[in-house]
Amino acid sequence: MNAKVARLSRTSLFLAVPALLCGCLKPEEFPDQPILTFKSLEQTFEEIPDPSSNPVFGKFIYLTVEFTDGDGDIGLDDGDTQSPFGPDEAHYKNFFVEFKRRTDGVWTDIDSDWDYRMKRISPSGQDPTLNGEIEVKVGPYPGVRPFPLPDILPGDTLQAYVRLEDRSLNMSNTVTSEAFVLQ
Repeated sequence: MNAKVARLSRTSLFLAVPALLCGCLKPEEFPDQPILTFKSLEQTFEEIPDPSSNPVFGKFIYLTVEFTDGDGDIGLDDGDTQSPFGPDEAHYKNFFVEFKRRTDGVWTDIDSDWDYRMKRISPSGQDPTLNGEIEVKVGPYPGVRPFPLPDILPGDTLQAYVRLEDRSLNMSNTVTSEAFVLQ
């Protein structure tokens, strides 16, 4: 009987030590400035909701980035409209996508800023850090655009540039997609 008790005690100790050690692990720490990593870019051709009965189709780009933020202050609520987040202020939008086109080997801006007001993401539990993925749908992107804006046409070689600003007005790094040919 004592051998069974001793074996049971050793087994309990063997199972308890890893559980105690896991409880002592510190949460992952990230800087307060958002950090982005480019994950993916996908081009699609899909129907655009139209009040008329005629189907309308457009080209869209889905961009996905991974993010980390040490103090968990990503995104804005609908009520976040006081300065500096007012509708006519520079910090009203907080997620920025820009495209550049390669012409004769040189990347040039094509006046294609797609700025978003990203909703607040709240950390769960007591750990304020956030990490995850953000996906945005860009488009429908135009073809021929009014003068003086340059046209964006199928066959153009583009790159996407993405950055994020948190509620403390910390700007993330800018991440860049691989060059891609517009379909």
